[in-house]
Amino acid sequence: YKRPEVKFYATQEEKNWAIEQRIEMKGKPLILWVLSGSSFHKVWPHIDQIIARMLLVYPECKIVTIGDEKSKLLDEPWKNEPRVIRKAGEWSIRQTLAFAQICDMVIGPETGVLSGVMMEEVPKIIFLSHSSHENLTRDWNNTFALFSTKTKCYPCHKMHYSWDHCWENKDKKADGTDEYWAE
Repeated sequence: YKRPEVKFYATQEEKNWAIEQRIEMKGKPLILWVLSGSSFHKVWPHIDQIIARMLLVYPECKIVTIGDEKSKLLDEPWKNEPRVIRKAGEWSIRQTLAFAQICDMVIGPETGVLSGVMMEEVPKIIFLSHSSHENLTRDWNNTFALFSTKTKCYPCHKMHYSWDHCWENKDKKADGTDEYWAE
């Protein structure tokens, strides 16, 4: 067995840009939050409740939200909160990865951004959807994987591009029970 050696190599210009962003944002801690992944099932529920709690517990923190153009809808409720810095649809993947290497924590679903910093020492929290800890994050540095133990089909190990082969909870709950996943 050989441990993976995946690394994103930012250019010096990208590193300088990321450092400038960090200095300007002044968060303690400064958290990069990836809002969604490449498929519709890579969005976790209750993001707003988690962000709200973090802002209450850590009033000096700043949360930088990123993602594609569609992800802008997910951070819309935070448009008037100065501690949530909305960058979804604005930063390139290279800018995002350069910033991810120097922030205090990266949070998000199993997607390219988390995979891009898998071997970095920056702490990571990953929301698993179709992969398991054993087949995806087991060997990642400084990573905590969250997943549902109540979802009957987890892990399915399939990418989903429609609801044809993926269970949809119409009640917006994460696990198919009458209880919310965070309770």
